[in-house]
Amino acid sequence: MAGLRAGELNRRVIVFRLDAEDDGLSDDRGNPVEVGKRWMSRMEASDGEVLRSASLGGVISARFHARFDTLARSIMPEWQLQCDGRWYEVTGTKEIGFREGIEITAKAIQR
Repeated sequence: MAGLRAGELNRRVIVFRLDAEDDGLSDDRGNPVEVGKRWMSRMEASDGEVLRSASLGGVISARFHARFDTLARSIMPEWQLQCDGRWYEVTGTKEIGFREGIEITAKAIQR
């Protein structure tokens, strides 16, 4: 991959972390707190990906690509993203190439 091109990063995405501390007793995951905004690309998962993910016990509805930076590499599962009025819960992240970008897998959620 030759890096993420600016024209591909055409979605303004707001990144949220959850403010609750895990005490091991509560199911309360806290309220989303905005930690930043980034330009990203968004690709909806194909029907085949959705079916394969479901058969393995997972859920993927979209993949986001962001440039590699401090915020993008700090995104953790269960953080949330807002893009085009839709909310997503992060299910995983991985580095693209060598510090070229971050791929974020997420599932759509109701807010």
